[in-house]
Amino acid sequence: MARNRYFEDESFEETKKSKTALRRTLAFALPYKKYFFIGLIYALLAMGASLIRPIMDKELIDRVIPSGDPKQVVVFAAVLLLMMMAEVGFLTLRNYILIKTGHRIIYDIRKKIFDHLQELSFDYYDTRPGGKIFVRVTSYVNALSGLLSTGLLTMVMDMLQLIVIVVMMLLLSPRLTLISFLVCIPLILFVRAFQGTMRYKWRSMNNKISNCNAYMSESIMGIGTIQSFDRQELNKDIFNELQTKVQDRWVNLIRYNSLFFPVIDMTGTVGTMLMYVLGFLLVTGGSIELGTVVAFSGYLSRFWAPINNISSMYNTIVQTMSNAERIFETIDAEPTIRDKEGAVPLPEKLRGEVRFDHVNFSYEKEDREILHDVSFTARPGGSYALVGPTGAGKTTVVNLISRFYDVDSGSVTIDGFDVRDVTLFSLRERVGVLMQDNYIFSGTVMDNIRYGRLDATDEECVAAAKTVCAHDFIMRLPKDYQTALNEGGTSLSAGERQLLSFARMILADPEIIILDEATSNIDTHTELLIQSAIERLLAGRTSFVIAHRLSTIKRSDCIMYVSDGGIAERGTHEELLALKGRYYELYQSQFRKNT
Repeated sequence: MARNRYFEDESFEETKKSKTALRRTLAFALPYKKYFFIGLIYALLAMGASLIRPIMDKELIDRVIPSGDPKQVVVFAAVLLLMMMAEVGFLTLRNYILIKTGHRIIYDIRKKIFDHLQELSFDYYDTRPGGKIFVRVTSYVNALSGLLSTGLLTMVMDMLQLIVIVVMMLLLSPRLTLISFLVCIPLILFVRAFQGTMRYKWRSMNNKISNCNAYMSESIMGIGTIQSFDRQELNKDIFNELQTKVQDRWVNLIRYNSLFFPVIDMTGTVGTMLMYVLGFLLVTGGSIELGTVVAFSGYLSRFWAPINNISSMYNTIVQTMSNAERIFETIDAEPTIRDKEGAVPLPEKLRGEVRFDHVNFSYEKEDREILHDVSFTARPGGSYALVGPTGAGKTTVVNLISRFYDVDSGSVTIDGFDVRDVTLFSLRERVGVLMQDNYIFSGTVMDNIRYGRLDATDEECVAAAKTVCAHDFIMRLPKDYQTALNEGGTSLSAGERQLLSFARMILADPEIIILDEATSNIDTHTELLIQSAIERLLAGRTSFVIAHRLSTIKRSDCIMYVSDGGIAERGTHEELLALKGRYYELYQSQFRKNT
């Protein structure tokens, strides 16, 4: 399955949005137009210092040197040196301003895409490997850096420089200009033919890199499972195959791209040769002076330099726009779960009644139905357990309460409020979810507990830890509550990580609590220790508990056996045992040895 997922390229459709990727990228630069204007001034001054030098060369050859005045030669040499120093100085100032501005723009783009990723719904992440999302925030955004710093302004300046150079060449000699430009016609035709192929090749290349990064990310995150199943060699083979595809695309791209600049250079060489031949004939015929040919040669060499720069920048634009298209594809992805217009916050005081009214749901609209015509009412303050076979829809039920997904039909209400009509912030602030694999973030133990309520004091965090019996193991850590934890909390046992998650939940103090296999990673002894704490946590609150370990849910007010897309049985533990149905069979399978 992993091979299929990571060997499959992301599809790409030519849309109006993708065709305007450059315009949308430039829109991020608009707030910094003042700095680009300053950079433009410096660039113009540098260009002026550069373009005046061929005229000075002409004067030096045609006037100053023939005059035989050494003072004039020294003065001209000094002025030329100052012009060169001025050009370098203005270019340095331009680069400083533009590079600094470019990185500010990159910051804005990265913040935009990261902020948007925080808002996207679960279904977006369900269908995309994390590595492919990660590469868009990092590598693809980084690829825009050169374009948005010095690249675009340099290209504008090169175009302006070309215009000035052409004007100066025409003023010096229209005939030399005409013969030099004859080679531009085949060059233009070549560039137009080159454009589409390079765009396709860069997209293909980025797809292969994305596949490789996605597989590498998953392999790092799942290293424990990989080694436990001795999958290292197989994974190396898969990664090597992915890398080979990246290499093949890269070699193919470079092979094609290597034709581009030699064609540009050859065109410039042919144009220069034609100019020298005609210039020689004109000088020997007495039509123009030698200084004019030298000055014209200086401008012609400057003419092909911006042509090369523009060609290189064109390649950069083709490459970076293929990255930008993916960035904007992510930014354009609409959250399927969001506040509707006119959404209202839940009231400050909740009774906690949760009602499912003829709910139907499937994760993909044309996929098999997970829940079909599910209806039940959870009374305020009641404890409700969901049991049943894997994949029956237990987690789906609680995900709909938190509105991680929307129902296909029917409704889920809290105190009569349809969860689709209230703000997500107020809903998720009042509905706490504790999952089997709650994430531990890099930071201290105290930081991870305070994640449940950022304005909590240290004393409140310690009290929460004591409530769930986490205080003792925390105090055994090297720096107790200030002990730094690494990403994922790998320095802690699975049970310790879950205890921290319990402390985090207690600190958040939600009014409706969902425990999704929350005690599965806790040993029996630890579970007994925190059972009373869980009861205190759930007291007076509506709670939903998913558990395979039936000992944790025997005292629930109502146990619902979820199967075949609906609730097959419901009742108290004693009622369901008396029914001798599916719950009875499940109970007997777990406790047969003890009865």
